[in-house]
Amino acid sequence: SYLSMCAIFFLYPHLERWHPAAGNRRNITVRMWSAMALSLSCQIFTAPLVYATFGTLPLHFLLANLIALPLTELLINLAVPALLLPGGSLPCRLLCRACDCLASSLEESMRIVATM
Repeated sequence: SYLSMCAIFFLYPHLERWHPAAGNRRNITVRMWSAMALSLSCQIFTAPLVYATFGTLPLHFLLANLIALPLTELLINLAVPALLLPGGSLPCRLLCRACDCLASSLEESMRIVATM
């Protein structure tokens, strides 16, 4: 985690600026590039340690992160209000059902990427 934090602090800002429309957070390609730049930064910094420990490197980390990051963001944004609402209320039950669906989708998508 220290290596990942160093990557986010030192390398990520430079990679993020490579996109021609950097700074325009409404542009979907900027958001996708930002996610890939974050993933690449962390991967570059942690790769030597991962390889030394496991003898291999993940091949599909970009694809996995492009799928997992938005699903995780949605899951967190729905889970927090679900935790704050009264347990038996309709909004809480609906949010919990949506969280369950998102978590299942995240798990299944990562299972598919892992089999590649």
